[in-house]
Amino acid sequence: MIHRVRMLFTKKWDMFNITTFYKSDFHREETARLLKRLGQSTDITKDVYYGTFAYIVGATYKVSQIWDTVDEDGIDLERLLETIDPYSVSEKIMIRFALQCFNSRLDDISISDVMRHLDDENTKVIKQAIDIRY
Repeated sequence: MIHRVRMLFTKKWDMFNITTFYKSDFHREETARLLKRLGQSTDITKDVYYGTFAYIVGATYKVSQIWDTVDEDGIDLERLLETIDPYSVSEKIMIRFALQCFNSRLDDISISDVMRHLDDENTKVIKQAIDIRY
């Protein structure tokens, strides 16, 4: 039997006194790594468009796989969509929602389509991203 350890990592948003939920240290690290790749501050609240994109993608633990589809010039949408094609339904939906948070013209996935496919931790991530973005 495999036992999972659930961890809650938080960070205070200074001006709003809001706590950021991270699924794990790795989620936090992947978010920061992706933000650096995009040429952004590692503070997800500095730029909520890049911040929510990186935060959600970081939660999928797929930053290494999508690494070549993003850089300081932005996101190569066509390559990213090709890269995520073999991913699980929940991973694809989360990344599509991350794109929508980054730029609402990039995708039009509904929140009900997003939430229907997620486990509890990823549901918390999406709710947190909505709080950050909007």
